[in-house]
Amino acid sequence: MRTTSLLLSLFLSLALGPFFTTTAGRAAPPSPPPVVVPAPSLWGDRFHVDLTLLDIGGAPLVHRQFDAALGQTQTVSENHQGRTTTVDATFSAGDRVGCVATKLVVVDRRIDATGQFARTDWSSTVQSCDHSPLTVGHADQVRVRFSLQPAGGKAPAAR
Repeated sequence: MRTTSLLLSLFLSLALGPFFTTTAGRAAPPSPPPVVVPAPSLWGDRFHVDLTLLDIGGAPLVHRQFDAALGQTQTVSENHQGRTTTVDATFSAGDRVGCVATKLVVVDRRIDATGQFARTDWSSTVQSCDHSPLTVGHADQVRVRFSLQPAGGKAPAAR
């Protein structure tokens, strides 16, 4: 009987012990994960974009220049001889200070002379940290060449 009583009290203390301990015996609750804040652009939140869609052979399909802001999406589209090419460019603060992240989503739809329909879709996110032109995309697909300039024409500050 005594052994049964000891076993029962041991079982209850192990099973119910965590419910009756004081907060002094507990570990601190885990801290929340850190919040990732995008680095600010040294250019501010507005800039000028020079964007060209390039055909598979490298010939320009369409060239557009426009002003954009962080968080904004711009669509550039070209219809020509049974072909529609569209790029959506979304601009946001980059991971590194002074950089702008650009997400490009390209859709290229073609109908050839025999009536065959073809569609190519691709997307990529790249960071532009200066005003040098970037060309994005595979050589066998429509590519995008773009560059960013500060809105006021000033060069970005040295990093």
